[in-house]
Amino acid sequence: MRRLSSTDTKFFKRVLPKVAYGLALVVAVVAAIWMLREGRFVGKLVFVPVGIAAVGLLIGGLFCDLVDEVWDDGDALVVRDAGVERRIPFSAIREVDHSSLQNPPTITLTLGEHTLFATSITFMVDTDQVRFFGPRSRVFDEIRSRIAREEKGRHA
Repeated sequence: MRRLSSTDTKFFKRVLPKVAYGLALVVAVVAAIWMLREGRFVGKLVFVPVGIAAVGLLIGGLFCDLVDEVWDDGDALVVRDAGVERRIPFSAIREVDHSSLQNPPTITLTLGEHTLFATSITFMVDTDQVRFFGPRSRVFDEIRSRIAREEKGRHA
């Protein structure tokens, strides 16, 4: 099997939001200690940890719907998320979309039926899989052409 999803997914999905929350906590503690030592309340300092926590929440929201891994297994994709694995044949994929203008780039597969992962699967691709000229990912083009071949085979 060949991996299609980025190896950085777990970092963006699980580590980065926790780092932001941890940083917010550290900044809040430092600000509180500073205000206690100075003996005065500085209201503006409250906004710094709150802002950092908001960024962590935003980051977590952007990446929470990503599946952990997507692997090419010939006639199907093997999708793993939170310890659950599901094999999805290319014939079950109705649509493929990409958002390579965001960093990191993602691919969303819309399925014809409701599965364990709902009706769509979104995964992150490595930036080296994105063409330098043009917005699309090589992985996107490959999946799209394989879906088209699968559909052509069904109608033949």
